[in-house]
Amino acid sequence: MSINPYSGVIQWVPTSAQGNLTHTVRVEASAGSDSVSQTYQVFVTQPTTGGPNIVYVPGPTRTIVQTAPVADLDIFNLRVDNDEQMNVIVSFETTITASSRVVYSLSSHVDDEDNINLYEFSRSNGGQTTFHQINLGQLQMNTTYYMRVIATAGSQTDMTGELGFVQLPTGIIFGSNTTGQVYRDDGSAFASVLASIGAFLISPWFLLLIIIILLIILLMRRGSEASYVHTSGPVEIKS
Repeated sequence: MSINPYSGVIQWVPTSAQGNLTHTVRVEASAGSDSVSQTYQVFVTQPTTGGPNIVYVPGPTRTIVQTAPVADLDIFNLRVDNDEQMNVIVSFETTITASSRVVYSLSSHVDDEDNINLYEFSRSNGGQTTFHQINLGQLQMNTTYYMRVIATAGSQTDMTGELGFVQLPTGIIFGSNTTGQVYRDDGSAFASVLASIGAFLISPWFLLLIIIILLIILLMRRGSEASYVHTSGPVEIKS
């Protein structure tokens, strides 16, 4: 008796001595510590001519599938730094081996997570790993960039929300944290301070503050002139 490993068909050529008898056939399949079995009753008849016939009724088909649990794909320990050549480096980790890429743009697409093609630029790590470093190159100074990080492992995909960062001469402003500081002895730190002050002076908030101060000064001057006109009429002098 034999079993075809692909079709599961049982082949058996009974002898003449096994005719006119009922035979019990037990088939068992195992995978590791798990096993399942099925019992068949086979009656062999002995006709007057020809060989014996096999009559059997198979039971229900059972399939054993045992796979290891699949870990969820998550992105964590995300940082944006720069190296000595002022290249912007995005580094992060994933819970399982995955490929990854960074999409980034000069404009925000915070509400367009279903259409990441709206981001102007994309860089990938080009491999499968759990520690990822993606070089975005030398970006414009004192400019806000918006990015998302995307990791893929098989059928799983994880994507961060939109994050912003600014490249400065001395490092990266990433969210509310300053990371990736690069200090040099060529006065770049002082230049960074001047650049930060310059960026503030041309910001909309600073311009709005100047307008409010000018309006307050104008109102105070008008009030002072009105008071002067009221009290500067003819003065009667009595002897």
